[in-house]
Amino acid sequence: MSRSMAGCAAGEADLASSQAESRSARDGEADENSTPAAVDFGTIARMKSADPAPAATLRLSSGRRAEFRRESGEDLLTVSSPDGRVELAIRFTAAGPVLSFESAALSLKSAGEIAVECERFRVDASQALDLRSGGDLRTEAAGETLLRSGGDLRTTAAGETELRSGGDLRAHASGAAELRAEGTARLEGHAVEVTSRRGNVDLKANDDVRLRGERVKLNC
Repeated sequence: MSRSMAGCAAGEADLASSQAESRSARDGEADENSTPAAVDFGTIARMKSADPAPAATLRLSSGRRAEFRRESGEDLLTVSSPDGRVELAIRFTAAGPVLSFESAALSLKSAGEIAVECERFRVDASQALDLRSGGDLRTEAAGETLLRSGGDLRTTAAGETELRSGGDLRAHASGAAELRAEGTARLEGHAVEVTSRRGNVDLKANDDVRLRGERVKLNC
């Protein structure tokens, strides 16, 4: 009888072990098929968008420092002088790189062509601006061309100077206007009018003064 009871106990133990293994297998299948925990994508986005610390710093032999870092969501490369002043900065934006620099002098030299294409081109010179050409010099504008001077405005040519307009040509001076030629000066038009609003009209000649026309009228 003792052997029978021992057999029953062993059978119950085997049954419990089998049931435990079955429950463990079912729990494993449930873990495999269960939905993963929710991910905080907002936190991940903030982690990705956060600006990291300066990526690289390089000391140059001149005492300058080159630094590459991320700032305001954009890559930035700067070169600073020994006193900490930024001399060169290149910001890589979505629209393209933006270059800014500060230096005592800048020289561009090319054996070929230098072409600049932009929406607006502006040059500010605090002292002087020189444009020189060993050949032709052309200035062309689809719109208005304005020349303004706080002082004198002079045009000098070793050869001819020609002004041509498809419409009206006007010259206005708040002071005196003078047209002088070392050779012959001519004023020609379909009709010519000379008007003096307040003063005289003086004609001076070293030699004769000639008036030629089909009719010459005085005080008419």
